[in-house]
Amino acid sequence: MALVHCLPPELLVDIVLILHDDIPEKKENGFSATWIRATWVCRRWREAAVQNRRLWTKLSTRRYVLYPEAIHAFLGRAPDTARVQVSVDAVARLGEDESRSGRI
Repeated sequence: MALVHCLPPELLVDIVLILHDDIPEKKENGFSATWIRATWVCRRWREAAVQNRRLWTKLSTRRYVLYPEAIHAFLGRAPDTARVQVSVDAVARLGEDESRSGRI
């Protein structure tokens, strides 16, 4: 068995949280999926991340504006008793398809 499979779930979540908080949001479409990709490493990493409510307390529309289904999944995973930090990027990009703006 590879040593990575011996890591405790708390450490896996810490790795994903570091990626979540430290990766700059510089993608063309406003979405940085680096931390989400880390949850796809294997089933164990995914379960640890999805079950840990700390990861789901910061929501940025800059990240999710093109993916409304992601907003629903995100809020569904956020703890009921925690505050969810919401960041709204109200500056529209030039040439943005207006049909998307109604989906927000």
